Amino acid sequence: MKRPLSSPRFRATVLPVGMLPVLAVLTLAFSVLPAVLAQSTAQSGEDRYQEYLRLCKATDGVVDDRHVAAIKAAAELGHQVAQAHYGTYLLYKTEPRDPKVVAEAVSWLKKIEDVNKPELIGARFILGLCYISGDGTTRDIKRARALLKVTSADGNADMKMAYAALLLEILNEKKEAKVVLDQISLEDLSSASHAEYKKYQKAVE
Repeated sequence: MKRPLSSPRFRATVLPVGMLPVLAVLTLAFSVLPAVLAQSTAQSGEDRYQEYLRLCKATDGVVDDRHVAAIKAAAELGHQVAQAHYGTYLLYKTEPRDPKVVAEAVSWLKKIEDVNKPELIGARFILGLCYISGDGTTRDIKRARALLKVTSADGNADMKMAYAALLLEILNEKKEAKVVLDQISLEDLSSASHAEYKKYQKAVE
């Protein structure tokens, strides 16, 4: 048998006047809780990242399981630089590379794909190369171009060379490639890139 809406079960609950301040405090507490938890998580991530840096200093950069545990924990807590470091570590930790590990590495790098911070340029550049090669992800030249364009503008001469190579060898965009190559000084390139630089300069003449 259905109860009428006038039944006590469906009547509005009337709180005693003394409960209203308590209710207001609880409402406020629950409204700010997500921000408090996020701040706490961010601090925990920074703490674990600082632990990782202390370990690196103590061991002169020789990585062991303690380093990996600290940087992984920081990454899992949302620390962006840690996510970049951990993804890069996984990408290059074994030879020959395990496809599952490579895919996991790229998934970490993707977390910082759109984060424009100077300390993340190297990781974003590596992710761009993964998009070109299809390592650990679906090949995506559009996303590769976006990343290499950013890292070319803010990074070193070899990053500019990589962007020029993409423009010339894959996209066939000589005009933009020339603009990029004109920003490069041969002295700033690694010796391995000298021959390639001269080849590209000739191609855009």
